[in-house]
Amino acid sequence: MRRSLRYFLLALLALSLTACAPASFSARNPLSSKLYDPAGLQATTGKEIHIFVLDTGWHTGWAVPAKSFLEVAPVLQHWFSSDQELLIGWGNRSFYMAQNPGVLTGLSALLPSKSVVLIQGLRSPDWPTQLLPQVRLFPLQVSHARFLRLTQYILGSLDEPLHAHGFPKKEPWYPGGEFFRSWRTYDALHTCNTWTAGSLQYMGFPVSPTGILFAGQVQSLMHSLHRG
Repeated sequence: MRRSLRYFLLALLALSLTACAPASFSARNPLSSKLYDPAGLQATTGKEIHIFVLDTGWHTGWAVPAKSFLEVAPVLQHWFSSDQELLIGWGNRSFYMAQNPGVLTGLSALLPSKSVVLIQGLRSPDWPTQLLPQVRLFPLQVSHARFLRLTQYILGSLDEPLHAHGFPKKEPWYPGGEFFRSWRTYDALHTCNTWTAGSLQYMGFPVSPTGILFAGQVQSLMHSLHRG
């Protein structure tokens, strides 16, 4: 069974729980993170930054220019270079890190469980051509302030220190990618798509992560933002 179909079937089970969804995707305040340098983007103040919401059909995350991201998060220069585009996502640790996750791994993700952040660097200037055909990109032109908030949100999802407990793996199966431990709890009501919607809200967009479980719901949010 393909990963996307497996995840869809598991998500249907989670749908029965949405009536109990909390009011928002609670999060540690990303402003408390020690991983970023808020002065890093001073040179680009006033300029808009081109970013994307990435949708694989079941999972959503971000694609951001590494140069701008690493200016705010120089600690990650150990793993990534400024000539890359960074694909960034959050998800259940066991499921996300398994190359071929089984049904039991997927079912366990419905319960409160540990999570991980994947950051994947693509070097080519035509990086979108390296994505799978089903991947959709939703472009956003954001201000310096909103990009800084997104960076803070992403870094605020990471555990510190980044090298703790053997993470990241030396050779994760995502090409050019590294896994980093996250303090967040993943479950049927707090999925990768809840995380993405929460980041949009944290950036200041008029959206809410309440009840957001599926990639299609994030896609609807993006359509509403583009119409607005």
